[in-house]
Amino acid sequence: MKRLLTLLLILWVSCAQAGGLTIEPYAGGVSYSFLSDEESVVLECKTDAETVQSTVYSQNGEFAGDVALTHTFDSSYVRLTVKDLRGYDLLSERADTVAVAQPVPKQDLPEAETCRKLSDVEFTPQIRAMGYRFRAPGRESVLLKYRSSTESGSVTLYAGDDYVYEGVLDLSYTYHNSNVVLTVMNIGDSVQLHEEMLRTDYPVPDAPQQGTGRLTGITVCIDPGHQAEGQYITEEKGPGLDGSVRSSPGMARGTVTRRMESIVVLEIGFVLRDVLLKQGAAVVMTRETQELYISNIERAQIAADAGADFFLRLHCDNRENENTQGIGIYCPVGSDYARAIADADGWHAMCDILLAAMQGATGQTKGSTRLSNDYIGNNWAKMPSFLIEMGFMSSPVEDLLLSCDAYQRKLAQGMADGIYEIAVYRGLIQE
Repeated sequence: MKRLLTLLLILWVSCAQAGGLTIEPYAGGVSYSFLSDEESVVLECKTDAETVQSTVYSQNGEFAGDVALTHTFDSSYVRLTVKDLRGYDLLSERADTVAVAQPVPKQDLPEAETCRKLSDVEFTPQIRAMGYRFRAPGRESVLLKYRSSTESGSVTLYAGDDYVYEGVLDLSYTYHNSNVVLTVMNIGDSVQLHEEMLRTDYPVPDAPQQGTGRLTGITVCIDPGHQAEGQYITEEKGPGLDGSVRSSPGMARGTVTRRMESIVVLEIGFVLRDVLLKQGAAVVMTRETQELYISNIERAQIAADAGADFFLRLHCDNRENENTQGIGIYCPVGSDYARAIADADGWHAMCDILLAAMQGATGQTKGSTRLSNDYIGNNWAKMPSFLIEMGFMSSPVEDLLLSCDAYQRKLAQGMADGIYEIAVYRGLIQE
């Protein structure tokens, strides 16, 4: 009974924090506007043909925008639901979609025995899309079904010459480097002709020109942790430290987004790179792709070779308890390199500066700092090194935030603020 009352209270509070949802369908999508006390919410838009989800942000609680319905052609219903990051419904509204003419090609196809399986199948991962090419002899049309963590649906495809199907499936609401299940069915959705799972591609954004600003003269090495495929490797613990550590290839994975930690930290790394460059810093990244494998010691050496003043090692955390949240910052303390940089009090001071700056930028109130000899990359760093657990992917709330563009920018700004303040603290910048 107590649990039921608690759930009802949460639902009542959630509903009380939002209002005034207005939707207006148009050919190819729906416009929306509403008010909410939440800074970030999840939009779920559903029609007969497709379902899409996206996390949106508003600084002042006034939300307005559009949801594209790329694969909805016939007149049907559309329901837009606003959810908080915990998954509770805040608002919902329904309307009729506006029909969109789907071009049907004129077909002059030869007679052929109806196939039970596709042939010459090629699916090509693209950025927020999937290219396709295959043959389905004897079938003038097929149904292409798709499913990712944020969108699902189906679209009717029509055969070209010699029963060749070729085109690009738009996946505008699917995260970069995320799994997509593609299933080709007969037009009656009763016979499976082909199925496979691939990951969408991801962009490597061009870096902006280095500017002049408060971080001019500072060099930062950004180390996005992990990579797509990890390896078991044994490395020496650190200079002046006894023993070695066998590292695990495992990493965190989003409980809602199902994204790998390696792509999330890489995305945030690019955002951080751009923020630092615009403020005048020189920036080097240990990796810019998912495929590159680098050991912890090699990552530290990249920072050393660049003459970096600071080494930011980006990670996301994971716990069994989905309610665990917050930012964690870990620094070395016992290696020869760490002791040459600062004593324990100095390391604590730098950790506290960085954590406070990140909390100030993101609004996150939970966080902790710790000095530890457990992290090899930190131990081998010849400059101030910070392993930053930017949030918990096991938390539905933080998992969604860590892949939200607006929150990624907040994290990057907080880290840039922290680097500036630590540079002042260390006398590298004169205020």
